[in-house]
This record gives sequence, structure tokens and C-alpha cells, in this order.
Amino acid sequence: MNLKAVLATSALILGLASAGAVTPAVAATTSSGAAILSVVPTDQGSLTANSPLELTLTIGDAAGGGLPAGTATVSVNRTPLGSRTALDAWLSDAKGSSTADRQVFQTTSQAIPAGQDQQFRLTVPAASLGFGAPGVYAVAVAVTSGVETLGTARTAVVWQTGSTSPVSVAIAAPLSAPAATTGFIDSATLATYTAPGGVLTRELDDLLGTPVAIGIDPRVIASIRVLGRSAPLTARTWLARLEAAPNETFPLSWGDADLTVALQAGAERVPAVQPLDYAIDPKQFATPPTPSPTPTDTGTIVPSETGTLAPTVPDPSATDNSNPQADPTLPTSADLTAWNYTLPTLSWPADDSVSRSDLAPLRASGYSSLILASDNLKRADSTVPGFAIGATTGIVSDRSASAQLRAATAATSLSQWQSAVAGLTASLAQASLTGSGGGRASLLLTLGRNWVDDGIQLDRAVTSIYSRAWVAQGSLAAQVQGPRTSATLTSMSEKDARVDLVRQLLATQPPIVRFSRAIADSPQTLTSGHRIELLTLLSNAWTADSAGWETASRAFVAESEKILASVQVAKSSTITIPSSQGSVPVIVSNGYAQPITVYVTVRSQSTSLTIDPKYRRVLVTVDANSQRRVQVPVQSLSNGRVRIVIALVAPSGDRVGDRRGIDINVQAGWETAGTLVFGALIIAIFAVGVVRNIRKRRRRGDDTDESDTDTDDPDDTDADARAGRSPGASDG
Repeated sequence: MNLKAVLATSALILGLASAGAVTPAVAATTSSGAAILSVVPTDQGSLTANSPLELTLTIGDAAGGGLPAGTATVSVNRTPLGSRTALDAWLSDAKGSSTADRQVFQTTSQAIPAGQDQQFRLTVPAASLGFGAPGVYAVAVAVTSGVETLGTARTAVVWQTGSTSPVSVAIAAPLSAPAATTGFIDSATLATYTAPGGVLTRELDDLLGTPVAIGIDPRVIASIRVLGRSAPLTARTWLARLEAAPNETFPLSWGDADLTVALQAGAERVPAVQPLDYAIDPKQFATPPTPSPTPTDTGTIVPSETGTLAPTVPDPSATDNSNPQADPTLPTSADLTAWNYTLPTLSWPADDSVSRSDLAPLRASGYSSLILASDNLKRADSTVPGFAIGATTGIVSDRSASAQLRAATAATSLSQWQSAVAGLTASLAQASLTGSGGGRASLLLTLGRNWVDDGIQLDRAVTSIYSRAWVAQGSLAAQVQGPRTSATLTSMSEKDARVDLVRQLLATQPPIVRFSRAIADSPQTLTSGHRIELLTLLSNAWTADSAGWETASRAFVAESEKILASVQVAKSSTITIPSSQGSVPVIVSNGYAQPITVYVTVRSQSTSLTIDPKYRRVLVTVDANSQRRVQVPVQSLSNGRVRIVIALVAPSGDRVGDRRGIDINVQAGWETAGTLVFGALIIAIFAVGVVRNIRKRRRRGDDTDESDTDTDDPDDTDADARAGRSPGASDG
């Protein structure tokens, strides 16, 4: 028999769903000795003046060696518990709590075989109880064997409590998907979650049409809407059911992300969803073309080639009159998450997670009306759920009553479920007796973030609560809009290890934004997608799996680092340039899934190597998962080893990837030296020629002067003689 069948059977037997059912009191289970005891008052623990007290006692073997026969003793305290605090202390066996010191009943208990448990029915006569005033009374059961106490258990019963001032009770529950790492929920997962028995279906089935206010995760809504016509039919049907729900509604953060852990990790504001337009695919919203009507058979019969009769066949060349829709009307980013919430400004941080320093940034982020757990603040009046802490207002989730409701949803056996519901209704009975100034008390109960995982039907617990005479159905809106009591915050912080890891998650955001500025088309795909993945990792759903969350978070950090390292200048060995001029090949590698546009900047670390000014900053676009080569001209003034530094810069000026150094080995060889020597020789030869020419001209000048002053030059006489002329003869 499955759990729902067990609950249905128990409802019939115990009358939990009937309007006239009376409230079970809380049942406690203890293992203070060799036995495990649990006790639940039958008849729901609601007693009148003439009603006997009937208890179902379960004794289990704790040590595995069996239990001897003994004595079961019922004791009570004949003074009513004065408050819900006293009731909680009694049930938890807190130090200084009340005592049940009046023995009112005793009977023998049978021996228990090893590893087994047995139930006993105990009936205490009404006359033995001795209760005098209406209220909630402490009851204890102890099992002894000789002088040894085998085990004890505590409970409480409601006696003569009417409905003159019922407590007003409102309930709130989250509607969200299980813990995940993806920004959106994919189609296949949505189909699973919204199928019969799927987690979202079970949540909605239990909440729909009940008095429970629903906190809706916008990630679920957006994941269905962004798929357009391709969204699974079950998901679209589920969304339509939610839209038609009469329940009060208020928004959760994306993925039900923790509102305060990022603040405690150093964020100035609560991380918000960025525009989601990148995820909207027009093809998902186009109306398919309307097919042309299939031509009907006219019934004409013509002879076939075989001589048989055959119907006419439509002409395959006939024109298709389909009329595909023009450009479809696309939703906006706001449309994906839009919802007609009844309480649009109410927010719900995780229980016991808000510190004093969080309030101002919460308000700056738009969260000024909060649901806070009662341990997270101190109120002047605990019967009024509305509070005000400076400019921050909100309502209080009652810790003890909420814990009992959550225990009912998490129970794994019928007796556990009975005990939890019994404790809850006894607590509400006590609250009805302690209204403010004789007025009606009001309480807010909340479910845990993973309440549906345990599979217990919430609607049966809700039905049981509101069927009690001392409980009135309240609303979240009435509590939000109702009176407020002044309060002071009791600072509570997230665990240090969680905050430290969240700090690492947040540290990935700024470099991802800088990297995105190099993306040639739709950088929003990265920035917005990265942000909602971060928010999904901050989901309160992860609180049930801290080890899994740590693994997923570290994987997110590693993937972010991989993205940042996906665009780089490729490594290069030393490049040798055999002449004074040459070019350096620079390879830009893009391992990201989108094209990127960057400036390749080149700088020499030595004045002996210069970069062509036109190539010191080169704009290039590199396709997704590809490389691009850039040739950078350089000129060397001397031989040797020089390093150039290459960096990639987005058009915005943000650096992309790491700087890369490339060593250049210039070996101009004889060319440079030979050129210098040859040049020097040319200059020397030219200089020598100039000097000789000058000297020669000076010498000729000297010879001319001598011919003018010496007429008997023997050289001239000899010349005349050789010419056959007489000395002094002229050329005539």
C-alpha cells in the first residue's frame, strides 16, 4: 500500500478530514533508556469534562536485546501550561520545563521480543485527571522494570477549549523546482516535472485551491514561456492551472535564490536577473503554415493501363496555398517572468539568515517587505505577525508551529504524521488562549523549501488544522496589511564555509562581464546566462544537499575560469629573424562558442627592436572555436634576443586573456656587418679621392705661377727642340 493510500485510510479511521474531528495533542518520542516510546492521545486529545484520556503507547526495542515486562505509568500536571513557550519547553524536555508529577494511571506492559515493537492502549478515567480550567495540559508516560526506567515519552492534551477567540492562521509555501545548475529548465526536464507524479505536479496538486499562499519561482514560469510552441504540453497545462489558481501568490527570487548569502559574501546588492532576450528564439513562436486543403476525390473513374478501373489522382504540380505567418510577435524579457501576484512586494529570505547589515542592501535591492522566521527577531507582541524594524516591514513565520507543520509533511510513517499534526493543533489551541489583550491571535506558518520531497500530502494537514474549533482561516494579505508591532532584529548569518564559497562564485562575475565585451554578437548570452546560473546555484533548494552544492559551485567556478581562458594569444617558441626586417606571426585562439572581436596590441621591451606603428594595435575578429593569424612587421637595429609582449583588448578597453611574451632572435649575420663595412669603405674611398683631387688642383696652381716668372726654362727648350722648333719660336 502506498503512502497516499495509508493516509487516506488513516483519515477515515481517525476522522482527520471530518469537520467535527477534534484536535490531537502533540506526541513526543524519546529513547531515554532501553526502549523507544511514542505516545499519541486518541480521540485527538481533545477532552471535555467527562471524557477519559485515551492514549496509544508504542514501545520499541532500542538496544536489540528485547525488553522485559514492566509497568507503564501515566502522569499529568494539573496546572495548565501558561504559554506556547512553556508548551515547547515541555515537549522538548528543556531544562527547567514543567513536570508531570501526579500519577493518574498505571498498568503492566508485556515483554518485547528483540528488534520488535508493540502498541498498548491506555485509558485514564476522567475523574482521575483532576483538570480544572480550560487549557493545554502536560502528560507523560514512563515504562519501568523494577528500579530501571526503560523509556519515557511526553505529550499534551487540550481540555475544555472552546472557540470564543480562535487563532487566525495563514500558511505560505514555496512552489519551485528541485536544485539544479542550469539557468533555465530544459524541455525534457519540464516534461518530467509536470507529468503526473512529477515534482511540480505534486506541488501544485497539494496547493491548488487550498488556503495556502504560494510563493512562485519565476524560473519555472520563464522556462516554460521561453520555449514558446515547443514547450511540453504537460508544462503548458500545468502553467494554465497555476494561472487559474485562486490562492494568494507572491514572488520568490529566480530559482528561489538565497537573498542574504551574497550580501554577507560582500555583494553591495542582491544579485538580480539580467535581461533574458538572448534566450528568446523567434522560431519557437512562429505559427506553423496552414496546409492547403487536401483535394477531395470527385469519384471520377477512368480506365487504367491494365484495363481496370482506378480513381483519378490529384495533380502533384498543383499550387500549395499555405500561408505561413509573417514575423511572429515575440515576448519581451519582462513577459517571460510577468505574473499577476496578489502580494507583489513580499519577499521571503531563508529562515534565520538575515543580519542587521543585510537590511539596508535588501531595501536598496527592492526587498523592503519580508517574511522573517520568529527566531530572527524580537517583537513587543508575539501574537501579532506584522512587524516593523525601521524602514523594513513584514510578517513573522512562527518557528514552533511551522516546525510542526513541516514535520507533518516530512513524516515517513502514519504515527509520525499523527504526532506532528497533534503537536501543531495543540500549539494552536494554546495560541487561541493567549491573544493580545483578549483579542484574536494571528500566526503565519511556513513550509520548508523542499517540503514536497518527502511526499506527504499537505492538504490533509491543512484540512486537519482548519477543522479545529480554535483555528480560523487567515490570509497573508490580511497579515501584511494588518497591525505591526515594533521589533528588533536578532542578527543571524550564514555558515562561514558557505559564505566563503559564495564569495568565489561572485568573484567570477566581473571578469565574465569584461570578457563579454569582446563578444562580437549578443554578449548578453554570456552575461545573462552566467547570472541566472549563479542564482540557480544560490537556490534554497540546495540546503538539503550541502555536499552536492559545494561540488556544483566549484564546477561553476572552474567553468567560468575556462571561459575566461578560452581567448588567448597562442604560445610560441622563440622566433628567429634572419635579417634586420621581418614579421612576427601572432596567432589569436578563440575557444569560445561565439565570435570575438579584439585588438591585438604589441609592445617591444627593447629599443633595439621597433614595431611598425600601424601594427601596434590591430583589430581582428575570430570566429567561434577557431584561430586567426596576424603578421606584425618589426625592424631590428642590432643583433640579439628581444622580447615582445602581446595583449588582447576588447573594443571597450578591457583586457581579454593573459598577456603573452614572445622571444625574438635577430640574426642579421654578414648583412648588417658587411653593409656597415662596405659603407665605411665607400666613405673612405670617397674621402681619399676628394683629398687627392684637392692636392692635385693645388699642385697645378703652383706650376702655373712658375711658368709666368721663368722664360729660360730648360724643360721648355728641350720641348721645342723635340718639336723641331728653335727656341723661342712661336707657333706663328
